[in-house]
Amino acid sequence: MHIESESADVARIVAGMSKIVTENDGWLHPGLVVRHVGQAYSIGINANDLERSPGLPLVQIPRALLIPVEGIEWEVRDGTLAAMSGVSGLSATQRGLLDLMLGLYGLAGKLEQACRTLPVLALQGQEHLLGLLRLGRKHWTGSPMPPASALVGTRTLACASGPEGGPSRPAKVLMPLIDLLNHHPEGAPFAVSDEGVSVAVRAKGVDLECFGYYGFRDALSLLLNYGYASSQPRFLQSIACRISIGELGHLQVQRQDFIPPRDLPRIERTADGVAISHINIFADNHRHAEERLALAIRLLWPEATPAAVQVAAQAASEQVNALNMAYYLALSDAVAASSGAGEAMVGMLETVVDHQLKLLQLARQRG
Repeated sequence: MHIESESADVARIVAGMSKIVTENDGWLHPGLVVRHVGQAYSIGINANDLERSPGLPLVQIPRALLIPVEGIEWEVRDGTLAAMSGVSGLSATQRGLLDLMLGLYGLAGKLEQACRTLPVLALQGQEHLLGLLRLGRKHWTGSPMPPASALVGTRTLACASGPEGGPSRPAKVLMPLIDLLNHHPEGAPFAVSDEGVSVAVRAKGVDLECFGYYGFRDALSLLLNYGYASSQPRFLQSIACRISIGELGHLQVQRQDFIPPRDLPRIERTADGVAISHINIFADNHRHAEERLALAIRLLWPEATPAAVQVAAQAASEQVNALNMAYYLALSDAVAASSGAGEAMVGMLETVVDHQLKLLQLARQRG
């Protein structure tokens, strides 16, 4: 493993984490490169080592080295994150890794960065903007929370746990070193098993940066949950909305935050029509939304011909697109009129809104 950093403290901490991982049945690819520039960390891979060792995983962290955060009370000391209490259940090795991870957060100014870039922190007091964002994501509340808790929430993975032979439950854990991976839609998923968490090599660009995959999220979801603006997603998650489908009644898009496997929606009858759990709008595949809306319409209209269902689904898709367009135009106006939200937050909101509007325009043009 190689470390590229002008900070001796960063190099020392990363080397210490790597030593603990490899001495406790973990794995690091021999070509792994940890890069540190300013406030940013990333992981890359050496081209020669990648060619010599194809198929090897990038990182494997044993379950015993994952750090459960439930019960830990966080506080801010001298502008950095610290565990105040609740660490007695951690092993000495886990505690050592936690201290090193918090040291990295401190050196990169992650807490201060979170206060500027996480909407739940940066937009407190901006009630109009918060209200619009709540409309865009059904389960995102924007409720005030301590900066320490908000930061930790962006760094954890839900990892099933439970007594041997008993039911498992999701436990949020911090992942040493894997935590340094940035997100990309084509990055490697975090593979969770009884042994721990592993990540495959998914390298991109001339510098062969390796990426993780945070999940099926559009640009707005990435901003709300992780505090950064991305123009990479080629789809957007529709807002919750309600449309008329003529004599059949109404169709309600419920907008769930977590997408079922293979993006198959849940559909159910309602008192005045039908509800569908979610709709995703793809800029490069307008048929995606139409096909899922057709499933809902077919439930209400089983005797209809395929052609009739397609016509109804196309009309429904146009309504959903129009409502999303109106939502993002309203959000754009609110961002432009905001004051006190902070330059960084405003800039990221503008980037995300512009990106979502472009995707909607592309989907409409190709429809």
